[in-house]
Amino acid sequence: MKLIITFLDGEKLELCDSSIINGYINIEQPDKEFKLEKVFSTSFDAGYTNEASLVATKTPQLGYASLINEVEWISVGSNTDFSTFYKTTSIKSISRKLL
Repeated sequence: MKLIITFLDGEKLELCDSSIINGYINIEQPDKEFKLEKVFSTSFDAGYTNEASLVATKTPQLGYASLINEVEWISVGSNTDFSTFYKTTSIKSISRKLL
């Protein structure tokens, strides 16, 4: 299975069962630096994150959509130091493609 996230600018992000998706919320503290706090890190195949999958639902795109709806930013992969961060409000659609 492949999950395809399409952004408003036409860019497409393809995720496979082993793709790790991370979700972040913005933390604002007066007189302190702004930062993002990771609130989840999951994949469809839970074996890649050593935790129960948060998105392994009967209809995967619904699992991903509901999870992504709870955060402001997402990234893909286990090494977030060099990840691209995507603003969730820039997502146009989430669809599934069978392999």
